[in-house]
Amino acid sequence: MVVPPPTPKIPLTIVTGYLGAGKTTLMNRILNKKLAMDMAILVNDFGSINIDEKILMNDDYRTIRLSNGRIYYSVGNELINTISTIIKSESPPDHILVEASGVSDPAQIVIAINRSLLRNDVSIDSIIVVVDSQQFIHHTGTTKSLVHEQIRLADVVILNKSDLLTKAEMANVRTQVEAIVNKARIFEAQEADVPIEVLISTGTYNPQTAFDTSRPGVHAHSVDELDKYEHNDHSIVFATWAYETDQALPIEQIKNALNNLPELIFRAKGVLYIEEMPNVQVEMQLVGNRVSLKEGKPWKDKTPKTSIVIIGDTDTIDKQQLGTIFDKYLKPATSKNETKPKEKIEDGIMRWLRIK
Repeated sequence: MVVPPPTPKIPLTIVTGYLGAGKTTLMNRILNKKLAMDMAILVNDFGSINIDEKILMNDDYRTIRLSNGRIYYSVGNELINTISTIIKSESPPDHILVEASGVSDPAQIVIAINRSLLRNDVSIDSIIVVVDSQQFIHHTGTTKSLVHEQIRLADVVILNKSDLLTKAEMANVRTQVEAIVNKARIFEAQEADVPIEVLISTGTYNPQTAFDTSRPGVHAHSVDELDKYEHNDHSIVFATWAYETDQALPIEQIKNALNNLPELIFRAKGVLYIEEMPNVQVEMQLVGNRVSLKEGKPWKDKTPKTSIVIIGDTDTIDKQQLGTIFDKYLKPATSKNETKPKEKIEDGIMRWLRIK
């Protein structure tokens, strides 16, 4: 009796990295590569508005949203059930790509898969961590612990934003990263520009790495829900606040609002509907004092709308203060001043420092 060979497992790649490191930029590079495979994309994002889902929607791939924050700090039934549904469909994908949130613990994803029946059908192909090289040496406390843990678990490390450091500073970052994970492939990059061929379908990950992990949990909640939860386990706790409007906004108003956010707001992102470019989505990224606006995809049949999520620790997210700032600066103009030159996004991108 001839025993048929086992069905090959579907490889699964996890993209992780701390808030603002450049995960979405990398994901877009992967999706725009148009690889010769059927890929399913699972997107998990911070806050009540899934900004990354809006940015990453791609007609060439199946993009599936995981509901608000379910794999930030632990992996529940949703991730396992979603993957199970995908692989049991009439046309299972050749590859699964999971973008975890900026405060996720990728070990929990690996452990959940390997402790479920999915281990018979899915294999962890690679864990890619994107690191903000400029911010890396400034992380402290529990944030530093989380970033180091993400690096330790990876078999591919992308030291992003290398253009913001000198050669000596970059060498120092690389030395520190190599001390955390000595068997990973490390790439220095700008705008997460790494050859996609070295990232996908490599089969380089050792799942046992994930089982050797122990650190505080990471929790993320809307600022309106913080009072519902108690965290007595030295966890890292983040808060989010969201803003939406269907009013087309001038770039000048957007800049003023972002420039007047509290200095300790370290992350914000959004998809913007702006007056100067009403036919396309504009992607907004704020990390520390760095802000960028980037021309995105056409709205097509989507209703144009500005959606912004602001992320901080529980002491820096004050919904009354943030609401006042946005109400003050983001509002319909009462009159047009045609003599004042309008702000422009040149060559598809605009960057500035919001804190001098």
